[in-house]
Amino acid sequence: MKLILTLMICCFSFTAFGQMKIQWKEDIELTFEDFRSPSTQVSNTLSSYSIQSGVMLEMGYQMTGYELMFKKNFNQAFKATFNSNAAIITAPNMEMAQSMVDYAQVEFDLAELYTRKIRKELFLNKKTFSNISIFQSYFTMHHQKMLSEMSQLLNESDFGRKKEVLESKHLEIQSELEKLSDFCFDCTPVKKKKNKKKRDS
Repeated sequence: MKLILTLMICCFSFTAFGQMKIQWKEDIELTFEDFRSPSTQVSNTLSSYSIQSGVMLEMGYQMTGYELMFKKNFNQAFKATFNSNAAIITAPNMEMAQSMVDYAQVEFDLAELYTRKIRKELFLNKKTFSNISIFQSYFTMHHQKMLSEMSQLLNESDFGRKKEVLESKHLEIQSELEKLSDFCFDCTPVKKKKNKKKRDS
């Protein structure tokens, strides 16, 4: 029998999921044109501004119970994605809109960082007879932490308008991504062997 679990949780709530998904990659740079929701609008008649990011964390895997017992590398079971059809920006001018695009880029990178944290947790802590709930547990924990950090960044950067705040956070995230480079989607992490204690002579 196949064990099948597919879970998708978005960073902001929306009802429609389109097919224009971009999976996180190091060289991906979001542009205003990527915000393809019909609700996206830039007009000087607008008195307010908003962003609904299409950034998501996704978890999905399919394997037999036997495969699950001995598998350690779950890097490809988790993805950070950007859904263009669900991404919305409303702004009074393009300068403001671009600030929010820059914010969304940092958010996208932050989603990848938390994806790598989940992958690392499972690689280090999943045991042969671990309950399947371990996947949901780590996913939920890191997802909630990510949402909190995103909300804080949105406020502190004022939707990306405080560029020095946004750039500082982006550099921090990029540094953390590098530290977790073994846990990229296509990577194969190698568990370090513990040093054996020397016997007393």
